[in-house]
Amino acid sequence: MSRPTTGGTRRDGESVGLQHEDGTPSYEVRCSGTDQVTLTFPGPEAHIHHIDHKA
Repeated sequence: MSRPTTGGTRRDGESVGLQHEDGTPSYEVRCSGTDQVTLTFPGPEAHIHHIDHKA
């Protein structure tokens, strides 16, 4: 998940947990720069990219 902000720092992270069984926000996200896990409520400007992890 990345969140572009005008004049702001780009933040990338990986969703590591769902709070609701139907997949609606909020999400637990591990920030790529710090490995810190935080609860995130992505806004309409957030972009979610699905990555296919191959074994």
